[in-house]
Amino acid sequence: MYKKTIFQSNNPCPPFSLTRHSFTAPAVETIGISDKLCIFFILSEGLTCTLKDRAVALPANTVLLFHTMNLQRLSPNPSYCADSFILSIAPENLSLLSTEHTNLLDCFFYRPFEDAQLLPLDASDMQKITALLSKLEGLNSEDPSSYGNDLYKKTVLTELFLLLNMRYRAVHKLKDTGNQDRCSCVYSILSFIHKNYHRDISIESLSDQFAINKFALGNTFRQITGTTISQYITDCRMEKAKELLLRGCRVEMVCECIGYINLSHFSRAFKNYTGKSPKQFQMAYRRSCM
Repeated sequence: MYKKTIFQSNNPCPPFSLTRHSFTAPAVETIGISDKLCIFFILSEGLTCTLKDRAVALPANTVLLFHTMNLQRLSPNPSYCADSFILSIAPENLSLLSTEHTNLLDCFFYRPFEDAQLLPLDASDMQKITALLSKLEGLNSEDPSSYGNDLYKKTVLTELFLLLNMRYRAVHKLKDTGNQDRCSCVYSILSFIHKNYHRDISIESLSDQFAINKFALGNTFRQITGTTISQYITDCRMEKAKELLLRGCRVEMVCECIGYINLSHFSRAFKNYTGKSPKQFQMAYRRSCM
């Protein structure tokens, strides 16, 4: 049976990474899929994000929320210098800050809608968030063994993610499913898929492994992600394939890395997903960089 993670005051602050970063041209486009949840707090305009092969200009006071299988494609505008904070944390570590009633993974996994990575904020909200980030930055510069440092960091980190999730839920008019245990179980399944998308995974194997009825799993999974388990796994494979192709990897190697045995099956699935063959997709990107 899935075991809930409950916030306990004696737990140390979970590890996280926080940096300030300025995106400046002529920088190479940032491309990647991370093993961490990555949050970009965009403080000023001048940055473009590619979502599903569609370029979106990001205004100031925008937050980008990337889970571990979201392809991050960011490029700076030559006329601007985009200031940002970048925070990363592992999903299992963010779970340590959650409770049985408030799951802080919602903004990364509860996504039955388009452009879920984008979270627009007003200036007041970003000011509050920037103040919290600055506090974390200051605490990180202190001696971690100093009295109260770990608890203060955990408190500020919890407040930050709580604010993000509250704004995320308000923007997307997110409703509770009425079964937090089942949601938490699906979040664990999503994390498992993100790490094992290249393997043979079925709803039956997930049902057995996570001790949840397969029909309940299928319904809740679709409610949370907006798609089926099999399609979600395919999407993860295709996003990883895009990353590898954009980095210049050979099509044959990409096919093998994401779990396809047959090259023609991979090419067909990739074209259905992007509208281009793997080679056409790769060449189109190379031409755009010239």
